[in-house]
Amino acid sequence: MSLLEMRGNADSDSYAASLDADYEMTAGMISLYGHFLRTKDNGVENNRNWLGGARLERNLIMTETRGYYFHQTESDPFAGIIQRDSDEVGVQQRLIENGQNLWLIEAGLRYMKVNPQNSPNRFQTAGRVYSFYERKLTSRLSAEVWAEYIPNLTDAGMDLANAEVALGSSLSPQLFLKLGYLVQYQKQPFAGMETASTLTTLNLIASY
Repeated sequence: MSLLEMRGNADSDSYAASLDADYEMTAGMISLYGHFLRTKDNGVENNRNWLGGARLERNLIMTETRGYYFHQTESDPFAGIIQRDSDEVGVQQRLIENGQNLWLIEAGLRYMKVNPQNSPNRFQTAGRVYSFYERKLTSRLSAEVWAEYIPNLTDAGMDLANAEVALGSSLSPQLFLKLGYLVQYQKQPFAGMETASTLTTLNLIASY
């Protein structure tokens, strides 16, 4: 969680919070995740987005292959999205998993209900391919990168793509500092919106 407030020649406020909670089971995992971001300059809001979701993973073949399902709700009015609800089912395959490296890929099918600004609701089906790689550089330092491509099967041209690179450092057994750079891309954005946006984050993560 972070809070930034600046006063003087220009007034600026920023609020951010995130959640990433996993519960490991013998045959899978349950996850809750989400984030919230809001910024204002001179009392005028210029960014607000949030996302929340729940995910279930279940082993299919030993522990390397898992089936998964998740539901998530998100909002980003400054990107033209009042609300987007997504349900996805798919398969995850862990290609490399040892003490130093983790590489996994996912492929799924997604159903979305989209409420755009100044437009009627849209009901869409999309595919999704995802890859995640993490490497431990030292006992305290790690690096990770992930990317996903979401081709829209209902509205041609409304594909999405996201990618992030991050560097993390363990401060203690319970505290972790993470610096990330996220890129989000819309092939055909809503009227007046940019095709790409970026977000740099610095988070202090507590685990219990």
